[in-house]
Amino acid sequence: MKLSNLIKEVQIPTDHYILIEYDLFFNEDLGKFNKFSIDDPSDIKKLTLLINGLKTQDEAMKLYVLSYSYETVDYKGNESIYADCLWLDTTTGIDAMDKMFEAYKSIQPSGMSHLKEMEEYNQEHFYLLNSMGAVIDLKRTHSAEHDFENVKILYWD
Repeated sequence: MKLSNLIKEVQIPTDHYILIEYDLFFNEDLGKFNKFSIDDPSDIKKLTLLINGLKTQDEAMKLYVLSYSYETVDYKGNESIYADCLWLDTTTGIDAMDKMFEAYKSIQPSGMSHLKEMEEYNQEHFYLLNSMGAVIDLKRTHSAEHDFENVKILYWD
């Protein structure tokens, strides 16, 4: 399912965090309906290469794009979803990720941190939009599969 279609179908309060499966966000809609703070196509390719490198180090890694509001309107009146943050549920440490980004200066995040050290960790809901068209409240379906202890946040501003 396309993210643009899924967004039209779901009703999530815009004051809640919305996590989107990485592959659902970074697809053919990127730059049209889905907008990420890194907008240069060559830099997006670099980010994809780096993410694939992380996946080879931790095959169990879960990767999400975080949006604070699932619908924005640009100056032309076009609706879109905007994100500037990735959540990586991984055992790979922040220091190791930071070293990987050293080779990609143009896409280095402005910040990296552990979710459990941030105020956001205590949010009541983390809604996940997945490629099957489902909306899952990860906080309500807390299980070993959605243990937030290993989540690292990468933020671009």
